[in-house]
Amino acid sequence: PESEYAHLMKQLTSVRANLKDLWIKLGEGEGGTSEPTDIPGSTRIDYVFFAPAEGSTNRLEPKSVAVQPFLDSKTVSLSDHSAVEALFKLR
Repeated sequence: PESEYAHLMKQLTSVRANLKDLWIKLGEGEGGTSEPTDIPGSTRIDYVFFAPAEGSTNRLEPKSVAVQPFLDSKTVSLSDHSAVEALFKLR
């Protein structure tokens, strides 16, 4: 049986063939975001996908991707899960 991730990628790349998952390209570790206070024990539920613009003179170049838990001293966490932050350079 196909994993949920493999199914998602198959569906997305059927629409845009050169679509890339930035975590696979640039991330470190598992990239789990389901638990804001336990990143190593989290499941990956958030993604950043990227495909170069075809025919454009401006180009975005992915530089980094990271999990951001957005922890807060008063409320523990600002969300029910962590976020994925991606940094791009405009060329």
